[in-house]
Amino acid sequence: MDDHIIATIESEILGLLEQITQSHGIPREWSRISPSTVAVTLAVQAIIHEHALLGSHCTLRDVYYTLAPKVAITQATTNKVLQDMAIRWGVPRLALRVHATTRGFAGGRMTLRGVDCTSTVVSIPGDFVPSDITKVEPGTRYVVCVEKDSIFQRLCKETPTLWKRVPCVVLTGCGFPDHATRAVLRTLVNEHALEPLGLVDHNPAGVRILTTYRGQTAKGSDLTSFVPMRWLGLHGSDMESLGMALPRVPLTKRDETLKDGLLKDARVPETWIEEIQRMKSKAELQSLYSTGSGLRGLVEYVERQILQNRAL
Repeated sequence: MDDHIIATIESEILGLLEQITQSHGIPREWSRISPSTVAVTLAVQAIIHEHALLGSHCTLRDVYYTLAPKVAITQATTNKVLQDMAIRWGVPRLALRVHATTRGFAGGRMTLRGVDCTSTVVSIPGDFVPSDITKVEPGTRYVVCVEKDSIFQRLCKETPTLWKRVPCVVLTGCGFPDHATRAVLRTLVNEHALEPLGLVDHNPAGVRILTTYRGQTAKGSDLTSFVPMRWLGLHGSDMESLGMALPRVPLTKRDETLKDGLLKDARVPETWIEEIQRMKSKAELQSLYSTGSGLRGLVEYVERQILQNRAL
C-alpha cells in the first residue's frame, strides 16, 4: 500500500508540474478547487509522502500543526483535504498513515497489543490495525459500545465487572466514536463474530451515535463497512417497566430536529422506529443509579438487558 501511495503522490505532482511548465494551465481536476486549497493539498501530500517513505505515522493534529505556522488554515481544512485525497485515490484514510488522536477505550475479554484488557482498561491506539487484537477469550459473545466514558468506567470497575457477569468486550468512543474505535468494533464483529450492542442515553443524540457505530457512507472510505449494531438501551419502555422515577427533560427544538432526521435516515432499522417516535422526553444513563441498587443498578440493568435479549 505504501508503494501505491508514494507512486500516486509522485504521479499527481509530476503531472501538475508538467501541465504548468508546458503552459497547458492547471489540470481540470485541480482547477475545480481554490488556489489556497491546491497549496494545502500539495503540502499535505508532501507530509504523507515522507511518512510513507519512512514507514512512520502521524496524527491529524500533527498535520495541522506542521502547516499552521506557514499557511492560514484550520484543523477542519486539513481534515477535509485528507478525506478528499482518500476518496479520490480509493483508499482508507489510515492508508495515508494519518490517524486520529486517541479517544476511545476498551476493557473486557480480549488482549490488545499484548495488554490483557480483563485486568486493565486500555486506550485504543489511533493507528489500530486488526492484528493488534491478538486474542479474544473463548466463549466471548458480545461487544458493548457505550456512549459515555463515565458509564464505561463504571461498567469496568464495578465488582464484579460487566465481563465477569456477561462474556463481553466493552468499548467507548467518549461520545461520537473516532475511526480507531470503529475499527476495533468492526474487527471484533467481522473477525471474531461478536454481537454488537449499543448503550446510550435516551435521547435523539444517543441514537445518532448508534447510527455512527452502525456504519458510515463516506465513499472510498474504510468506514463503509456495515456493523449490525443493536440498541441495548436506554429505552423508554425499560424506564416504564422498571417504574423508575427518573429525572426526565422535555426534548428541545434541536432534539426534535434530530429526531425527525433519524426517522428519515435509511441507516435506522425498522425495529428502532417505534421507540424513536415515542420519544417525548430524554433521560441519562446515570438515572439508573436511582433504581434502588445504587451504582450497581447500572450494571444489573445492562446484564439483564443482554441476558434477556432486550436489545432492539
